[in-house]
Amino acid sequence: MKSKINKYAQVVFPVPVSHSFTYSIPCHFSNDIAAGIRVLAPFGPRKMTGFVVDIVSTPGIAENKIKALEQVLDPVPLFTPQVLKLTKWISEYYLCSWGQVLKAVLPAGIHLNSERVVRLIHKNPHELIATVNNAPRQLKILQILMQENPVSIKKLLRQSSRTSLYTSLQSMAGKNWIRQELALPRVRVGKKIDCFVRIPANISSSQVTEWIAKNRSNAPKQAHCMEILHKEAKEINRTELVRQAQTTTSTIQQLEEKKLVTIFKKTVFRDYYFDLEAEPPPQITLNPAQKNALNAIHERLDSNRFSTQLLHGVTGSGKTQVYIESIYRVLAQGKTAIVLVPEIALTPQMVRRFRSHFGDRVAVFHSRMSPGERYDAWRRTWGGNHQIVIGPRSAIFAPLKNIGLIVVDEEHDSSYKQSDIEPRYHAREVAIIRARLSNAIVVLGSATPSVESRYNADIGKFHLLQLPKRVEELSMPKVRIVDMRREPRTLGRHDPTIFSRTLRQLMEEKLSRGEQVILLQNRRGFATILKCKKCGYDARCENCDITLTYHIPINLLKCHHCGYARKAPVTCPQCQSEDIIMKGIGTQRVEEELKLLFPGIKSTRMDMDTTKGKHAHDKILKKFAQKEYQILLGTQMVAKGLDFPNVTLVGVISADTELLLPDFRAGEHAFQLLTQVAGRAGRKHKQGLVVIQTYSPEHPSLIYAKSHDYISFYKNEMLERKQLLYPPFSRFIRLLFRGPSEEEIQTQAQLLAAQLKGRKEFRLLGPTPAPLSKIQGNFRWQILLSTAKSIDTNAVKTKYILMQTLDHIRKNKKSKIDVQIDVDPVSTL
Repeated sequence: MKSKINKYAQVVFPVPVSHSFTYSIPCHFSNDIAAGIRVLAPFGPRKMTGFVVDIVSTPGIAENKIKALEQVLDPVPLFTPQVLKLTKWISEYYLCSWGQVLKAVLPAGIHLNSERVVRLIHKNPHELIATVNNAPRQLKILQILMQENPVSIKKLLRQSSRTSLYTSLQSMAGKNWIRQELALPRVRVGKKIDCFVRIPANISSSQVTEWIAKNRSNAPKQAHCMEILHKEAKEINRTELVRQAQTTTSTIQQLEEKKLVTIFKKTVFRDYYFDLEAEPPPQITLNPAQKNALNAIHERLDSNRFSTQLLHGVTGSGKTQVYIESIYRVLAQGKTAIVLVPEIALTPQMVRRFRSHFGDRVAVFHSRMSPGERYDAWRRTWGGNHQIVIGPRSAIFAPLKNIGLIVVDEEHDSSYKQSDIEPRYHAREVAIIRARLSNAIVVLGSATPSVESRYNADIGKFHLLQLPKRVEELSMPKVRIVDMRREPRTLGRHDPTIFSRTLRQLMEEKLSRGEQVILLQNRRGFATILKCKKCGYDARCENCDITLTYHIPINLLKCHHCGYARKAPVTCPQCQSEDIIMKGIGTQRVEEELKLLFPGIKSTRMDMDTTKGKHAHDKILKKFAQKEYQILLGTQMVAKGLDFPNVTLVGVISADTELLLPDFRAGEHAFQLLTQVAGRAGRKHKQGLVVIQTYSPEHPSLIYAKSHDYISFYKNEMLERKQLLYPPFSRFIRLLFRGPSEEEIQTQAQLLAAQLKGRKEFRLLGPTPAPLSKIQGNFRWQILLSTAKSIDTNAVKTKYILMQTLDHIRKNKKSKIDVQIDVDPVSTL
């Protein structure tokens, strides 16, 4: 008796819907469908890429309501059962759609979603022009369609500078001039195929040499091409050959016609670091602390059981070498490894170091790569060409099989939390779950572990490994805190002094000896406030409730949240006074001051404004490493992942930038940033010095950073958090209400709060306006739900109650309110 064939697919889509949808599997797809495959399916009035998560034999709903799958997009599943379990956990823990998580796992640009297009169907459109002279919108639509047919409605709106063309399109469709239809756009990213040229195997070297000699005078370009091919003795990309020979493709074509070369196509793999030179790694002898840590990791790797190790090592203690030695063990076991690194710490230095050890077995993922480069890195990893993946938080989804080790370097870094879009996951937590599903080891490394991670080590959830000293017994940098309240003010200046006497004197000493200096100012731009002294006007963003930052090279006031910009006024827009002042210090202002104080000393600036271009970040660091610059000034980009032996002084222009943020983690983040940037000084055998300038010298975070005393900082922070029942003693869920009407979002927030009030499962804080109360034209209110771990460890009950009470908002389709759920937020701004 034949078993019944499963014929229904459970499909999820990258939309904010918590359940799956049932589709019938057509007979011609019956052998092609499996869990983990992408499909194209009807979804409402359109077609969308969905993900098959299960095959079932009974639909659970009426047959007449079930639609059929239209296309299978993959020959084999892109997701293993393990990754499906991981993404399911993410969707349940972070309260988001399973489909949104699965989409985040794959490289961008490979999904197909139908879009509405307009097609011109009239046979003689030129005859219509005269009839629509009095209808400018219809005229513009015709002109666009005569240039490109069909065209998407989105593009039509953009090119016609309109927000709506509904009436015009309806009128033109009624006259049978146009037709609206659904179309599938071309996939934005895929394999890159290039043409290559080679000399056929049946032509000998002597024959080539003889031909070149005979034709050098009458066909010089062809002869030159043959010389290049003969010298290389291998295939050459046609574009590269044309460039080297300074000719055109027609020359290559003529050689092919003479059967002297063969032109063929093949897939090209794009690599962001294709020209990175990695020298053989030096022989390094581990110190006793490194050996102890490595032995502990090896013991757990050999046991083939999941565990989490917290590697707490001071800056310069050799954590990276412990990671590398651990990976050697993993590869010897036939397994693979993921190394997560904060985006700003993913420098060429780090990539070069790993590739010097492991060569092409290493794949790198990061946001500076083009979509094609990311796609190729993902595809080659999926195909088994790479066994090690290095990258920021999204690299945790790398399609590696048989994972043995996951490293989360700088595990405390807040960039591991995706807060702006769904899914709002924390890569550190996802790494732990993925390792558990793989029976792998997680190593969380940091000089300043997050309070939560250190607490987990204290209660035995994590195993603590320590590297208390720098390698080669190098001393920790000496730290001086300068009280800027005691610095003399410069006559005629509205701003405080940028460089204290102490920092300026030390810089002069170090620079005169040819040593290098790193300066941190975690604000870009020139000035953070433009203010009128007469009427008090300050320049604010039209879309956000923040002041605009002045950028001097382009004379613009810019918003760093929404991108709004306008020319800086010469006179006050309110009272026309010319008495306008600039307040606040950004990196551009520090740069200008450097030119005045240290003429002749070359400096470079590294922030978002100077690192927009491809390889811009890498080029700056390379020139600094080659000592083309003596001073490196930047935002937090300069605080991590840098190892320059000639840097002996680090200056923090203003530590108060981090300390004054209205967030309960502000003190922790300030301590971490200051400790990390201080660690850039004295990395080799020169004593490092650090100068921290502040108006709050008595702040505990600064006092503990001065003495490199993480333990005292941790104990002090834990006392405060226990009293306030903040994480790690509780779990936070943040509800952020956004919308163009403040009155409406306030009403919605208060309505939800009223329904949640009085529950014993959690403590309700709010609703209140968010500290950043308006961004990108949307007002923002928030509610915080705090669940004590002693009552509900993973806030399961809180999440269930929350999702039930949110239903009434999500059913109100006319509402413009955007409610975002952020589980375990790293910031409440």
